[in-house]
Amino acid sequence: MADQQLEETPKVTIIFDTSILHKLRLANLSPEFRLIQRLAESKKLVAMVPEMAAREWLSQLTQDASDAIEGLSSSLHHFHRHLRRLEDPDVKRLAESSLHTEETLSAIKSRTEQWYKRRLSSLGLRSIAMDPADLPSIVDDYFSGAPPFANKKKREDIPDALILAGVRRMCGPSNSVVFVCHDNNLAKAGEKVGAHVVRSLPDLLKLQIVASLHSNAAFAIWWERNLKDVVAKIQGTQPQLEELLERDLESSVTDMMIHHYALPEDNSEARVACASDIGDVQFNWSMSESLGEGLLSVPIHFQADTELDFYVYRGDIMDVPDWVAVSYGDFENDHYFEAHGYIRSIFEGRLVIGLDASVMDGDLEILDADTSVEDVQFRDFADKGTL
Repeated sequence: MADQQLEETPKVTIIFDTSILHKLRLANLSPEFRLIQRLAESKKLVAMVPEMAAREWLSQLTQDASDAIEGLSSSLHHFHRHLRRLEDPDVKRLAESSLHTEETLSAIKSRTEQWYKRRLSSLGLRSIAMDPADLPSIVDDYFSGAPPFANKKKREDIPDALILAGVRRMCGPSNSVVFVCHDNNLAKAGEKVGAHVVRSLPDLLKLQIVASLHSNAAFAIWWERNLKDVVAKIQGTQPQLEELLERDLESSVTDMMIHHYALPEDNSEARVACASDIGDVQFNWSMSESLGEGLLSVPIHFQADTELDFYVYRGDIMDVPDWVAVSYGDFENDHYFEAHGYIRSIFEGRLVIGLDASVMDGDLEILDADTSVEDVQFRDFADKGTL
């Protein structure tokens, strides 16, 4: 039975790091990830995630949700303190909301955590459990400073060491392991233990051992021979692509973290609350590339009005720029106050356009278009921010 199971096991294993999981939009998974899911469902490959990576990801998601819930509760508390004397039924109903009670907060947090766990499970990723047998080698690397440890005894890299241990265990002569990791140090360590390493989902689909799994031979040959003509025809649909970009904008950038020196926050960091009024859209068609038959990736550049959420230290609130609005709270007890920035931003990224085999018959129907933002800058500042 074991031998039979081994023969049926796909020879390609895809392992996702935390840095890639953070880029997944759970409400609207990208075409690239959905293709990986289909390949896993058809048993052409195995998609996996180290237990530590999954726990890191869930911890960050639930902490972000918890912070948002606490922030709403705090706002209701301040609302109650300052407006409870108004004899307005709507104000009274909000002021008396039960959201600020510990029981309600705890229940909401628990439901949120369970939802994220179910969502992770629905992605179809198999778990690579942590193994106590890996501990001696991890301890040796910790004291020697071997990868993924950046320096000797750097505790912050222990989670990466646990992730790498799982990747190492999966590597073997009869199994091709691809480690999808955006973290430079961990990616280099993955290469040293024998894994193929790519930095993104588009790069994963272009890797030969993966591309060979999803190639429809006739479509693949036609696509390669006619790619230039396809790109030329798609350029004629630019107005439609701009509409799809506008429609996808909210889910593409909402909750994205931006780092920029102009942000009056301790770490120069803010979360994108929303974006709208897209304009100055530019497609760099000369740099478009195929991600496999039916998938075309095009560099894009566009502007949008952006609302940012962050916190400002109370000692700095009088010096914030005019595009920042601060929600003042209790100066005696609060050290930080909620702030919102409203600024025109410039986004750079890629638009992945999906077509099916009917394009061979001249039917240029765009099935899907997914936006991936890679860089952002504020229009009124010369220097780029980072994601």
